[in-house]
Amino acid sequence: MSITTLTEEVHLLTKYINMVLIRVINRNTGNPVSYANVSIHFNSLTRTGRSTGRTDSSGVASINTDPAYDGEVYINGKRVHKGRVTADMSFSV
Repeated sequence: MSITTLTEEVHLLTKYINMVLIRVINRNTGNPVSYANVSIHFNSLTRTGRSTGRTDSSGVASINTDPAYDGEVYINGKRVHKGRVTADMSFSV
């Protein structure tokens, strides 16, 4: 199997290390948002709890959690996603 894109590589790596990468982009400027508070809330029969992180200067938060569950993603307290949490996600705020 060959890896053809960075996204595919990220998905393979995060699948084995239980990491979710959240990219936060300013919708007006297209620039990364530094130091945004990011949290993932899980509330289902198979998983409950919350995992948190903060974006770095590149606008990426690395959150130590299993990406294979449904949940809600919050950025600076505002819900931006409800549904399947994947290994590599991007949001404009």
